[in-house]
Amino acid sequence: MSFHHNLWQNVHERAPRVRYGQVHVHDNLYVGQTGGEYPFGYSLGVGVQSRIVSERNVWETTADITPARLTRWWKGSTFLDRGSIHNGQPVDLLGALRQANPSSVVTAEVGWVPPYVAFTDAVSEVAPRVRAGAGAGRLAVGAD
Repeated sequence: MSFHHNLWQNVHERAPRVRYGQVHVHDNLYVGQTGGEYPFGYSLGVGVQSRIVSERNVWETTADITPARLTRWWKGSTFLDRGSIHNGQPVDLLGALRQANPSSVVTAEVGWVPPYVAFTDAVSEVAPRVRAGAGAGRLAVGAD
């Protein structure tokens, strides 16, 4: 399964939470804040026997949301992220997940590679492309 070019705004959590599956999450824009009707909890949930490959996702959050809050450990043992950014800066999501859960063993060895050529963007292009194409009545077509 693949999630790409989505705008996850005012979503509390589970964007997505994965259990027992291989999921490719790439080129998404996550916008979160601690206050409001839908306060940010986490985005990527690393559950039992999940094998998430995360690439070039962008988080724009209030300053009080740390990289450790972007993922949540739900007893998963594998997670891979490449090239994602948080508030304009490269972020080590696996390192943050490990730091938030020091008694857990989480490895980047997910055991699979997405078997398709995905529509991909440079991480600097993700936010404007998602904003231009996500939402009701809009259809974003693959990379130019």
